[in-house]
Amino acid sequence: MGNFIEYKKTYFGESKVFDCDLVYKDDEQREVVIAYRPEKTMHFVGVEFPIGSVSLGYYWKNRNYNVYHWKDLRGKTLLFYFNISKDTRIQENSVTWLDLIVDIAVKPEESPIVLDEDEVPKNIEPQDKRIIETTKKQILDNIKSFTDEIEARTASILKI
Repeated sequence: MGNFIEYKKTYFGESKVFDCDLVYKDDEQREVVIAYRPEKTMHFVGVEFPIGSVSLGYYWKNRNYNVYHWKDLRGKTLLFYFNISKDTRIQENSVTWLDLIVDIAVKPEESPIVLDEDEVPKNIEPQDKRIIETTKKQILDNIKSFTDEIEARTASILKI
């Protein structure tokens, strides 16, 4: 692994770093797609991600969310995971973004699950609260078209 770095900054000041592979980046650095393959079996939101599975992370400079598309060894979708975010910066060898706490998980054939709303501090910046609410509504109102678009893009990337 590793020609591209994902820097995730949490709302509470922590930083997480992920060593990934660059899959796609447009010339204007407005969009990037990276691949992450777990080195051990992971369990998350009731889904098991085995060794050999892949997560394609889609990031946009002008959107207040990113999405991870998890696929198993046979190319079957395990999960779409939307992170509400801001301040996404795409650089030559990295992407940096600020996690705005609330996430939306979409398992195949199931309704979306909104996560972590209870973790949003009561004293959150009003602008950040607006971003969370507006983006959550945008994702939920367009979930089918968003997941269909990502499914098609992932299929063309992975050639499945």
